[in-house]
Amino acid sequence: MQNAIHVQNLDPDVDVAQMCDIFRRYGKILCASIEIDKNDPSVCEGYIQFQDQVSAYRSAREMNGVEIRLRRPLIVKKYAMQNVANEAFTKVFVKNFNSQWDDCDLFKTFTPFGNILKVHILGKKDKSRYGYVKYELHSSAKIAVAEMNDKVIDGKKITVEPFLEKEVREHLVKNSLEYAEKALEKSTQRNNLHVRNLPKDMSDEQLKDLFKRFGEIVSVKIVRDEHFKSKGFGFVAFKTEAAAAQALKRLNNFPYESKILEISYKQDKDARENFLRLKFSESKNDVKENNYKKEQRYASTGALQFIPFSIYSHTAKKHK
Repeated sequence: MQNAIHVQNLDPDVDVAQMCDIFRRYGKILCASIEIDKNDPSVCEGYIQFQDQVSAYRSAREMNGVEIRLRRPLIVKKYAMQNVANEAFTKVFVKNFNSQWDDCDLFKTFTPFGNILKVHILGKKDKSRYGYVKYELHSSAKIAVAEMNDKVIDGKKITVEPFLEKEVREHLVKNSLEYAEKALEKSTQRNNLHVRNLPKDMSDEQLKDLFKRFGEIVSVKIVRDEHFKSKGFGFVAFKTEAAAAQALKRLNNFPYESKILEISYKQDKDARENFLRLKFSESKNDVKENNYKKEQRYASTGALQFIPFSIYSHTAKKHK
């Protein structure tokens, strides 16, 4: 089984980035492409190469027959990527190498793996630099990634990965859990508290009285519906982050009247939902991968048959 899939019956409007978005939840994508005909923008099929075989297996098993957009059921099959070299990557991305390197150094380092068509380093010397190496064959690029990624040269661990076009790379980064986590952290207002599980008859003034002992308050608001009825949550904004942190520490899970207060920092709703979606998706994938590995272990031992002890003993004595 290979680590690539062939996707057919795509919607004509789906581009490479959107195809990656559909399949990225199954694992890290190394490269992707959509076939194009000179008379037609898309022939509605493409290829995706994952980092590992498990991702390709799961995506083919779960996405085959799934309807996307115009109720077109996808046809997803495992694919031997090496059979069609021009569909696979021949270009590798390199970073974190010696800042004094030039194109010749990059060429000499990567030429043992195959015929190089082009190398190029970007960025100024003595600063963070990166570059790429374009090989004639996919097999050369694949070996270069396997042999050189995380290798220590001149005291630096270099990164070598399949090169992705900017549009695809940015799309994958923006839809990664790491990016979502950073976006959520950036949107977190550490001087503004989100207070949940409030009594429905609580007023803004009562909420302020509950929190004012921790520091100067800038604003207080209980969120209400169109009939001015409390939705059971609100926000308390302090002048300083230190005051908000103290209030969070002291009043989270604090019993108030018949309620137990739930307090957290205020976060952008979209950023929080995106982070939770990706986190749930990743956790789900981990469970699926563990189940798959269990299936593989069972499959590898399931064919073993029970051997009666009498036969085993006889055979063992015979070979002593």
